[in-house]
Amino acid sequence: LQYVATSNPEAYDYYLKGRKFMYAMSSRNFEHAIGMYDKAIELDTNYAIAYAGIADTYSQMFRFADATPENAAKALEASQHAVELDPDSAEAHASRGLALFINDEYQRAEKHFETAILLNPKLFESYFFYALSCSSQGNYEKAARLFIQATDVNPADYQSPSFLALSYTALGRTDDALSARKRTIELIERHLDMNPDDTRALYIGAANLSSMGDSERAMEWAGRAFEAGRNEPMVLYNVACTYALLGESDRAMELLEKAISLGWGDRAWLETDSDLDSLRTIPRFQALLDQIV
Repeated sequence: LQYVATSNPEAYDYYLKGRKFMYAMSSRNFEHAIGMYDKAIELDTNYAIAYAGIADTYSQMFRFADATPENAAKALEASQHAVELDPDSAEAHASRGLALFINDEYQRAEKHFETAILLNPKLFESYFFYALSCSSQGNYEKAARLFIQATDVNPADYQSPSFLALSYTALGRTDDALSARKRTIELIERHLDMNPDDTRALYIGAANLSSMGDSERAMEWAGRAFEAGRNEPMVLYNVACTYALLGESDRAMELLEKAISLGWGDRAWLETDSDLDSLRTIPRFQALLDQIV
């Protein structure tokens, strides 16, 4: 059982709702998540992991929805407060690591990720955020190990095997990448049986299906995701990945340009995402990179 660090059951309930909204990974849901965490803190002003939740939400907003310096600063502020309130909270340290990572302070981030793992070896976010940080730096060997550990901790999560496939692709481990993609699709199909309109599952699945050569189903899933979130930077970026993998470069570039114009701002990921390798020699792609500070 996760240490909840509050004696107020209502505050804990708001915290759980906040997490659910945050992991839906859309602009509207990020706003809802912050609202839930704020309510938790109103009920318990010393609730460290609610501050960690706020920090994670601002970090994800910065990466995928609204890449403003203000959001990056708010992530740092909330994560620092979480660690100060509860220095023994793995969630607080994982959150601090993510906030430092989005601010390009990779070495400081690593120390907090390592601390989080020591404090709670069963916390998914410690491995997952740490792996994303390593992948963004091009350290795919370490990223792959961490994504595997994230999968071990949370076997139902479809994100980790999907990102593991990207790491394997970057390392030239084609067979391992295919195995990871097959596992991803199995998990996503199971998830979609229960949550048929989960946009994130659809667009992550679409990119994996593209890589596996199942272009028909990839286009169907990407289309469903696009219809549900045509103005969401995160949706546009990932649907662009599907088009890039299918060789539709112009359409992929259109979607990437729109994603960035709407606030998508994770340059490090854009530079290292193997799904976009087919676009890297296009001058339009380099011009797009130059738009992101």
